Amino acid sequence: MLVPEASAALARATRTGRLGTESATKARALARSLLDQVVPVDVDGVVADRAWDLASMFILRGYDAVHLASFERVHAGESILVAADGDLVRAARAIGHAVAAPGG
Repeated sequence: MLVPEASAALARATRTGRLGTESATKARALARSLLDQVVPVDVDGVVADRAWDLASMFILRGYDAVHLASFERVHAGESILVAADGDLVRAARAIGHAVAAPGG
Protein backbone atom coordinates (compact mmCIF):
# COMPACT_ATOMS: atom_id res chain seq x y z
CA MET A 1 0.00 0.00 0.00
CA LEU A 2 2.89 2.34 0.70
CA VAL A 3 4.31 2.30 -2.84
CA PRO A 4 1.15 3.51 -4.62
CA GLU A 5 0.41 5.90 -1.75
CA ALA A 6 3.86 7.53 -2.12
CA SER A 7 3.51 7.69 -5.89
CA ALA A 8 0.09 9.32 -5.63
CA ALA A 9 1.34 11.89 -3.12
CA LEU A 10 4.26 12.87 -5.36
CA ALA A 11 2.01 13.06 -8.42
CA ARG A 12 -0.44 15.28 -6.51
CA ALA A 13 2.42 17.55 -5.38
CA THR A 14 3.55 17.86 -9.00
CA ARG A 15 0.03 18.55 -10.33
CA THR A 16 -0.61 21.23 -7.72
CA GLY A 17 2.72 22.93 -8.36
CA ARG A 18 4.28 22.17 -4.97
CA LEU A 19 7.01 20.29 -6.85
CA GLY A 20 8.53 21.38 -10.13
CA THR A 21 9.45 18.85 -12.80
CA GLU A 22 13.11 18.53 -11.76
CA SER A 23 12.26 18.35 -8.05
CA ALA A 24 9.56 15.76 -8.72
CA THR A 25 12.02 13.57 -10.63
CA LYS A 26 14.51 13.75 -7.76
CA ALA A 27 11.78 13.14 -5.17
CA ARG A 28 10.51 10.06 -7.02
CA ALA A 29 14.05 8.62 -7.19
CA LEU A 30 14.63 9.30 -3.49
CA ALA A 31 11.25 7.84 -2.55
CA ARG A 32 11.95 4.69 -4.56
CA SER A 33 15.32 4.20 -2.85
CA LEU A 34 13.75 4.71 0.58
CA LEU A 35 10.84 2.39 -0.22
CA ASP A 36 13.35 -0.32 -1.13
CA GLN A 37 14.37 -0.30 2.56
CA VAL A 38 10.83 -0.72 3.91
CA VAL A 39 9.93 -4.02 5.53
CA PRO A 40 6.57 -5.21 4.15
CA VAL A 41 3.86 -6.17 6.63
CA ASP A 42 1.15 -8.65 5.74
CA VAL A 43 -2.36 -7.63 6.65
CA ASP A 44 -3.01 -10.70 8.75
CA GLY A 45 -5.65 -11.20 11.42
CA VAL A 46 -3.64 -9.35 14.07
CA VAL A 47 -3.13 -6.27 11.89
CA ALA A 48 -6.74 -6.36 10.67
CA ASP A 49 -8.09 -6.63 14.24
CA ARG A 50 -5.92 -3.75 15.42
CA ALA A 51 -7.00 -1.67 12.38
CA TRP A 52 -10.62 -2.43 13.34
CA ASP A 53 -9.99 -1.01 16.83
CA LEU A 54 -8.05 2.02 15.57
CA ALA A 55 -10.69 2.90 12.97
CA SER A 56 -13.31 2.98 15.68
CA MET A 57 -11.24 4.74 18.36
CA PHE A 58 -9.99 7.54 16.10
CA ILE A 59 -12.63 7.64 13.34
CA LEU A 60 -10.03 6.66 10.74
CA ARG A 61 -10.65 5.54 7.19
CA GLY A 62 -9.88 1.84 6.78
CA TYR A 63 -6.76 2.53 4.73
CA ASP A 64 -5.32 4.81 7.42
CA ALA A 65 -6.21 2.36 10.19
CA VAL A 66 -4.31 -0.38 8.34
CA HIS A 67 -1.30 1.93 7.93
CA LEU A 68 -1.23 2.69 11.65
CA ALA A 69 -1.76 -0.95 12.66
CA SER A 70 1.04 -1.99 10.28
CA PHE A 71 3.35 0.65 11.73
CA GLU A 72 2.63 -0.64 15.22
CA ARG A 73 3.51 -4.17 14.07
CA VAL A 74 7.04 -3.14 13.02
CA HIS A 75 7.54 -0.24 15.43
CA ALA A 76 10.96 -0.14 17.04
CA GLY A 77 12.17 2.42 19.59
CA GLU A 78 13.44 4.86 16.97
CA SER A 79 10.69 4.35 14.38
CA ILE A 80 8.93 7.41 13.01
CA LEU A 81 5.64 7.27 11.15
CA VAL A 82 5.70 9.51 8.09
CA ALA A 83 2.24 10.67 7.10
CA ALA A 84 0.48 13.67 5.62
CA ASP A 85 -3.11 12.68 6.46
CA GLY A 86 -4.27 14.78 9.40
CA ASP A 87 -6.51 12.11 10.94
CA LEU A 88 -3.76 9.50 10.76
CA VAL A 89 -1.20 11.90 12.23
CA ARG A 90 -3.51 12.84 15.13
CA ALA A 91 -4.28 9.19 15.91
CA ALA A 92 -0.62 8.15 15.86
CA ARG A 93 0.38 11.04 18.09
CA ALA A 94 -2.51 10.32 20.48
CA ILE A 95 -1.13 6.81 20.97
CA GLY A 96 2.34 8.23 21.57
CA HIS A 97 4.09 7.46 18.28
CA ALA A 98 6.69 9.79 16.80
CA VAL A 99 5.35 11.27 13.57
CA ALA A 100 6.93 13.27 10.75
CA ALA A 101 4.25 15.18 8.90
CA PRO A 102 4.97 17.58 6.02
CA GLY A 103 3.96 21.06 7.09
CA GLY A 104 3.17 20.05 10.63
